[in-house]
Amino acid sequence: MTSTVDSVDLKAYDALRFMEGLLAAKNYDQFIRAESSFYMRFIRSTETHQHHDAMFRLLEPLVSRYGDVVRGASGPAVDESNEDSVCYFLPSLDNDLAHIELLANILRAGGRERERKIYIAGFSDGGTTVGSRNISDLATNYRVTVVALKQTHQALVEFSRWFFKNKIGLLVHYSIPTLLPVWLSVFGPDRVAWYITKFELESFTLLRHGISGVGTIYQTIQRDKVSWRRAPAALPVNYLFNFKISRSTSVRAVSVNREKKLRNPKFLESVSDILLENVDVEFYWTGRERDLSIVSAFAAHGLSSRNRFLGWVNHVELLPKYDVFLDTFGLSGMVAASAFSSGMPVMFMRDSGSWLESFEEEIISELQHTDPTIDRRIAAILADSPEDYVAKASDLICRIRCGEFDGSWQREVGQSWFFNSLRAYERHDRALREILSAR
Repeated sequence: MTSTVDSVDLKAYDALRFMEGLLAAKNYDQFIRAESSFYMRFIRSTETHQHHDAMFRLLEPLVSRYGDVVRGASGPAVDESNEDSVCYFLPSLDNDLAHIELLANILRAGGRERERKIYIAGFSDGGTTVGSRNISDLATNYRVTVVALKQTHQALVEFSRWFFKNKIGLLVHYSIPTLLPVWLSVFGPDRVAWYITKFELESFTLLRHGISGVGTIYQTIQRDKVSWRRAPAALPVNYLFNFKISRSTSVRAVSVNREKKLRNPKFLESVSDILLENVDVEFYWTGRERDLSIVSAFAAHGLSSRNRFLGWVNHVELLPKYDVFLDTFGLSGMVAASAFSSGMPVMFMRDSGSWLESFEEEIISELQHTDPTIDRRIAAILADSPEDYVAKASDLICRIRCGEFDGSWQREVGQSWFFNSLRAYERHDRALREILSAR
């Protein structure tokens, strides 16, 4: 096995060989757990498009082979389906991480009286109960049927039979694409779509349909063999917070992200350059663990005393205490979009999948007749390179010091585009209808 990414942990190849052995020994329950572990240890460890693409290309053949096993054990496929039914498959039903909040926000916007039958399936610790409050609320108040599964081979076989028996029109594998090749093998590529919350990957041989949160107005982008229907989601309103510019003599910069996003070398180098150019700035960062590679990167520039680890935080409570949000390079997220929409100074990097960039074309098109400077406002906080990031961040810090920053336009733009749940639902529903009718 080879990879196009030089930084792949060599232990990943050992893990893949171990998984091959599990398939050969027909130890399918352990194979399922090993695939999930492979994602957590070797794929999620580096949040870049290139890394995820290369690693899933390595993993996909093994998972497809296991999918053939599930298909054989499930009995004959049933072609007949109900085109008004959709089942979302989630890796876990026991948490309320950001991607689950996004899905719940979309489904709630569809209301209680929708015609389409909606199911949510996935693994839960007990195989019967659901730990997610969002999913429980959808089941109780929004006519969503929840199917909780044990993380076993037999549960996947029984779920496949249930899917055919109930003539489900479409399975939408949601977010993390572990097991995605299984469903493509069992149900066929016309009956499966992948909803991405990170990167549009072309790593899966049979994948034809994708729903992507990357993009602006609803559109379908054909890339290689996958039709990506770009239908951005909407943020929950509880992600907003009250922000006012501090008048303190120092500037406190912060980035609320997982350490896997923060340890991007170019991002750390850029933040170090910002601190070196602005001696009154301190940088605060978050994560589940105090990553030593991040600590070492600042120490190498003599900046150990000017950065501080905050741990795992609630961004709504934390961010009003800080002055400027420095977004990461490889992969942006919901917190950065929320900071922007709350009127907080934010610096974004282009090609990071930020919400601002996703809606940039649409925002400029609709507002330029009433605000001729809107394109320049966006360009001032959306950097084109690491060097541009440092320069624009320093300019932004200068405006904060001088009392010249006004976040009112951000609040208007962010809350109009990033928090419009009804528009997000309508675009999502259109994507589903097009995929269902394409069979």
